[in-house]
Amino acid sequence: MGNEKPTISAFFERVEQHILKKNGVLYESFQIGLAGKRVEIRYWDEKEVSLIRYSVLGRVLPQEKYAVPDAVIWCYTHDVNLYIPDSFRDRPLPEGAITDVYQGKDATGCIRITRSAEMAGADYIRNTYYFCRQAGTDDEDCMLGHPLLRCFYFWAEQENLLILHSAAVGFNHKGVLISARGGAGKSTLSVSCLLEGLDFVSDDYVLLRETGEVNALPLYTMIGLNQDMYRILKPNMPVIKTEEKRNGKKFFDASAYSFQEQLPIKAILFPHVTEGSEPRIAPADQGPVLVKLVHSSVSQIGGRRDTERVRRMIARLKPLPVYEFSLSKDLKQNVEVLKNFMEGL
Repeated sequence: MGNEKPTISAFFERVEQHILKKNGVLYESFQIGLAGKRVEIRYWDEKEVSLIRYSVLGRVLPQEKYAVPDAVIWCYTHDVNLYIPDSFRDRPLPEGAITDVYQGKDATGCIRITRSAEMAGADYIRNTYYFCRQAGTDDEDCMLGHPLLRCFYFWAEQENLLILHSAAVGFNHKGVLISARGGAGKSTLSVSCLLEGLDFVSDDYVLLRETGEVNALPLYTMIGLNQDMYRILKPNMPVIKTEEKRNGKKFFDASAYSFQEQLPIKAILFPHVTEGSEPRIAPADQGPVLVKLVHSSVSQIGGRRDTERVRRMIARLKPLPVYEFSLSKDLKQNVEVLKNFMEGL
């Protein structure tokens, strides 16, 4: 027994001890609904969770519906260096490196620790997930993009769900994934569809079941737009945060709009803005689009590059036809062309 190799799950037993020493028994929490599951997010104070609460507002369950959760996510601030294994703690940084990362994975869980920055990990045995940021670390440096995305990724992996960096919209309950690099018009197109009353799941991230019908499920209820597109939103829509490192991009609480909890996906669109006056949708080469979509999804999450996960993403998306969408500057015209396209799917 004494020669047994320590597991990741045993590591997280010690993490829980650290949490309880820091008044973990006084934690607050809220529960959210994701893909038919109940996930409880636990935290020590409102500051640690404000970005998370607002970004998932449409998924938050009313308190009278609270029950035993299917999974738990801890979100808190602590000295991240406490969690680094002794064998790694005293190792010097590689020459020229600014930071260093410890990663581990086995059948019981996985862990990723960026020295003096953040810890994220999953305890598969207890269905518990962790996001800890270093005290004094700038919020934007640690949570740039969507907060807790890494924990959601770990959770989704256990639930046979994929997280894709993609928008999802539809018409008459037939949907498309909209995938593109930043600045290509993905969010502008999807939010234009939202404002025109089309079926809407997300403008940035979606969940996709790995089996059965290819249905897109929502992860967040916030939307992000660059400064030149603020004007298309409803007046006084609450701003969740502004990311100065991304040219002042703002994220808004869109929970006042109607979100689809499930949308059958029939195609993938790759939009780009052109100088032409007429929007146009035409068949495209599937390979490059799938590679860009999968690469973008994995890059957004960061951490361990799981080649098996990449393979499953591509296998799930491969049956879907791919189209290029040349966008015009007329937002309503773009939506009308897309709506007519989806009618014919």
